[in-house]
Amino acid sequence: MGVNPPYIFRLILLLIGLLMAGLLAFIDIVFAAEPKPTQPPDIILVTASPAELHPIQAIDAVKLESIRSDADQLRAEIDKLVDSLWPTLETQQEKYRAMTGRFFQGLPSHMGQLPKDGGGEFPAGWYTHPTDQQYRWSDIRVIQFSPMSFDLRIDVYDGPEGVGWVACYQVEIDKDPWEKCRNQGPEALRNSEWAQVIAEDSTP
Repeated sequence: MGVNPPYIFRLILLLIGLLMAGLLAFIDIVFAAEPKPTQPPDIILVTASPAELHPIQAIDAVKLESIRSDADQLRAEIDKLVDSLWPTLETQQEKYRAMTGRFFQGLPSHMGQLPKDGGGEFPAGWYTHPTDQQYRWSDIRVIQFSPMSFDLRIDVYDGPEGVGWVACYQVEIDKDPWEKCRNQGPEALRNSEWAQVIAEDSTP
């Protein structure tokens, strides 16, 4: 007895369905076995405490109220903040150099909008990076995205005496920008004390 044509058609459809199911299962297995994209290497010291990773960045509000009218005390307090941040910065810079072959270069953390009279401002440039490197402040985690009493940038150099980096921090006091730079490397002349930033004269 022969098989009716409709049954043959249904049998073909059933076989096609089984083949498709097997193919889809095979594809799922292959893609599941593929390595997943990874995030950029983590530069953070996993053994560091939260305090080491995130030093205090802003002057305490009570203290700030008592010294706000004293420019020398304001600058001294900002120096203390940078001092507390410095060990973390040194450690992360060495890790960054070991990983990339260069020191981290940080664009101005506040993108030119200086914190005023020691008050805390969020670092608007936390996600920025130079055009020739991929890592940002948010990757190296020296500072955190929270109010800061100073703007911070890191310049790097490679001179006749060797390589190094300079951390420069700025604050606006009585509407005037002030800056101090701290060198880490062979060129000690790159250190500078607090000085008012004078705008370059653009007239011919």
